[in-house]
Amino acid sequence: VPASGPSYMEHCLHWHVGDQADLVLLEYAVNFEPGGDDASSFERMLRKLLTMPSRPAVIIVNTMELMPPNGNNLHFTGPKEFMDGYSAGPPTEEDMNFQYPAAAEDAINSLAQYYSVPCISLRNALFHELKQRSREYPLKQVFHDRHHPGAWGHSLLAQMVVHRLSDAVDGVLVDDAAPASVLPMAAPSCM
Repeated sequence: VPASGPSYMEHCLHWHVGDQADLVLLEYAVNFEPGGDDASSFERMLRKLLTMPSRPAVIIVNTMELMPPNGNNLHFTGPKEFMDGYSAGPPTEEDMNFQYPAAAEDAINSLAQYYSVPCISLRNALFHELKQRSREYPLKQVFHDRHHPGAWGHSLLAQMVVHRLSDAVDGVLVDDAAPASVLPMAAPSCM
């Protein structure tokens, strides 16, 4: 459900996730108020998902906000020259005024670690490239605005999910082939 936080979804989960779900992707890093009740709501929702009869695989998908430290301007600078609303032109200093700390994502990652739920993070994957104005990952092409990834940003997130699932399958194949005494015990991390 677009633009809704975990406090809504925890109560309506049964309407949005089928009983026989095999995989659930959770993304709330941009619709999560770390100072409010969202952490408790997210935790209750996560626990409901983990105890569903079908035991779906759950992956937390964290996009990132590019908000300036003391601002709330949602849009990048530059004219909206494209039909989908993307801003044209290179990013300005104002566009680049975002920082690494993200209280919402950090709170979500703490819960993911506690419940051993894998997560992926666009912030962890691209922050430095975006700040360095990488030609490989142009800010205004990866993101639609400061709050929403664009089509390319969503494609990158999907590729990260596929990579995470592929790693899990490879891990199962290794686990099946190795004696239990030599299996590594590793907590899932946020890539």
